[in-house]
Amino acid sequence: MAQMTSLERIEAALTGGAVDFAPVSLWRHFPERDQTAEALADVTLEWQSRFGFDFVKLMPPGDYATIDWGAESSYQGSTGGTRQTTKFPINSIEDWAKIKPVPIDRGRNREVIEAARLVNERLGGGIPVLQTIFSPLTIAMKLSDGKVLDHMRQQPDNVHEALAAITEVTRQMTVATLERGAYGIFFATQCATTDLVSVAEYREFGAAYDLQVLAAAGASRFTLAHIHGSNIMFDEMKTYPAHALNWHDRRTDVGRRSGIERSDGRRWYARKRHGHHDVPTSRRPGPRRHRLPLRPPRHDRPRLRHADHDTRGECAGRGGCGARVALSMRDRGGDEPPLRRSRGG
Repeated sequence: MAQMTSLERIEAALTGGAVDFAPVSLWRHFPERDQTAEALADVTLEWQSRFGFDFVKLMPPGDYATIDWGAESSYQGSTGGTRQTTKFPINSIEDWAKIKPVPIDRGRNREVIEAARLVNERLGGGIPVLQTIFSPLTIAMKLSDGKVLDHMRQQPDNVHEALAAITEVTRQMTVATLERGAYGIFFATQCATTDLVSVAEYREFGAAYDLQVLAAAGASRFTLAHIHGSNIMFDEMKTYPAHALNWHDRRTDVGRRSGIERSDGRRWYARKRHGHHDVPTSRRPGPRRHRLPLRPPRHDRPRLRHADHDTRGECAGRGGCGARVALSMRDRGGDEPPLRRSRGG
């Protein structure tokens, strides 16, 4: 088979077609270089230039969706590169009334949209760029230091009104970033786990709003849905309108093989792993499942097997931000540390 471009490889993989090698990607946070569009674009392109991955997952700060509602944060040395929220906009049930739609053409939201545009423009459109979009309930968790879980059980109407506003802004973010150059989205939910809510609660306060955001992502050519944490609601999420799923296959009872079987092999899957950099594999949908070969590393860039050593303390570590992905794509450390009610993420 003739060598494919990254774009051709991704498109073929997502439709179950033949590929020359399994697509691969890796991502991490870049603390203190992720606060402006220019800085985030520059460091993202440096990372991509170093390794030449098949797609780029943009890594804005994990709290970006909360800043324009008044949250404040600082980087305090986390090995995963995540920021610590120092001011939460929501401290009481009454505070949810303050959550109204905010504009996306200014503030932190604008910076994140612009960063994706810059990265895509400088790559010449030849490498898929995925924008990170958090689910509305995940954003509510981050806004409230996890208090939303108690509040939604005590006064659900207050929380529903706030979630509706968060969803509207998130939909606008999704549409705008796709219009301005992003190839697709990385849709992350950190709440689809029975460690936090029941399935019924997630359907009411999570999925009902997730699906509205995903409906706005109709122009996305690669939607990668991420299910964070352990005890995940895999059977709920597998029905989402996404091209691939990503989850911690070593922290849950859903391994790669069981995930494929539970979905009847209908789609590609991404796996999320921590502390490993092993050989990625993938399977195509349908009965003709097969193992895809790894793309051999180019001699003019660092080999992937060296990445753990080269970036130790930055992307490979505990609770950090990365994941091993997809169709055999990988990343490390965690998109965010697991959400805990005492800290909110």
